[in-house]
Amino acid sequence: MTDTTALETYMEKHAEAWQLVVDFLHYEGKHRDLLNELQQAKVRLEGNGFGDLKGAQLATDLLWDWSHVRDSDDRHVFAMAAKIRDLYPVETLK
Repeated sequence: MTDTTALETYMEKHAEAWQLVVDFLHYEGKHRDLLNELQQAKVRLEGNGFGDLKGAQLATDLLWDWSHVRDSDDRHVFAMAAKIRDLYPVETLK
């Protein structure tokens, strides 16, 4: 696999992960109502848009701020998407 192919593959996987996160967590996401509040919190705890805050530090409004999701780095976007897949059978969606 060439470096270009590897980068393209990574970018495709990131785009898929990001779209899944948006679909489930954004207020206009097409699947925003499929996770309950506790499930959404579990997904959002995987983000790092406000840094590596954990537990009580994020238990405030920060957890529910879209910036926390939007500004998460790639690794955390993948983690949020993985948590969504753990909590909801996304393969049934289309």
